Amino acid sequence: MKPVKRLIFLFLFPLLVSCQNGEPPLSATERWQISDRFIVDGKLSAHGAFTALLLADNSLEVWNNKVRKQVSGWQTNQLVPKTMLMDLSESAEYILSANDTTVQVWYTDNEESLGNVDFSTHLGDAKITQILFLLPPYLFLVGTSSGDVIFADSLNNSYRVNRHHTSDVVQLALSKDQRTLFSGGNDGLVVKWDMINYRPIVTKRLPFRIVSLAIGRDNQIFISDALKDHILWDSSQNSVVGQITYWQRFKSFRHAIFTPHQPWLVTSSPKAGMHLWHTDDMTMRGSWQVEAQTPGSTVEDIKVIGTRSLRTLSTNGVLQDWDLSSFVLKTIK
Repeated sequence: MKPVKRLIFLFLFPLLVSCQNGEPPLSATERWQISDRFIVDGKLSAHGAFTALLLADNSLEVWNNKVRKQVSGWQTNQLVPKTMLMDLSESAEYILSANDTTVQVWYTDNEESLGNVDFSTHLGDAKITQILFLLPPYLFLVGTSSGDVIFADSLNNSYRVNRHHTSDVVQLALSKDQRTLFSGGNDGLVVKWDMINYRPIVTKRLPFRIVSLAIGRDNQIFISDALKDHILWDSSQNSVVGQITYWQRFKSFRHAIFTPHQPWLVTSSPKAGMHLWHTDDMTMRGSWQVEAQTPGSTVEDIKVIGTRSLRTLSTNGVLQDWDLSSFVLKTIK
């Protein structure tokens, strides 16, 4: 295929698939822009009630989405230089932030610092590539560029280091009951961890780097790599129980989330595309676009609100709510 024709095909393919599927248009039921400043990282709390933003000037903000007001904030000089990562607890009471070597813990109610942890001794020449709360505020997880997963207890100054990846740990996913942890790396490896002994239980390797993980019901996890494999993996049986086929997936997925009340999986593309899949057969049942104000706009986070709705946060600081019941979803028997 000639280069020009290939470019035309790549541009038109998603539109052709959408028309063939007869997908109904989906409009946001609510829309609100928190900030028009450049967002380095953004997180939603449980049910999308609060939003935390890490901004390009090295500051942090927390917003109450119900009243649409900022409730907490930290200035540039309060964060360690070049902070690039952040995590928000489900309750929005606590925030983790990190640069290449240091993790900071914040209490949002009174904007108090709960301490800094310098991981330079553990890291050596490596750097921090991922952070995630385990049990806020003092128990948390750190992924590194050398393939380590660090189980950190900053209150008791205890840090358990386990290396099972051979390159950057870029994904950490914890189950709601906090009993199951999965890590994903640029080496294409996904590891299920024993949270008592901090040891690997079972692993799954994909051909390319892992770009998203989402934990569903019954030990199932959705795994997406950067190119061609997007599977539903039963970690208890170490078997693939579903996959998105080549013509359907066409794009990689940056984020993924299972809906707790419906057999649905929602994914976001590397840009502004959203897709809804039925987990019984992994067929796509709908797609839509979040608001994109610039060519580089993408989805920062997704949370389920209610039984059939989602809230998305974009890199433009735009929150949008989506009623998924507008899609015609037939029960798969």
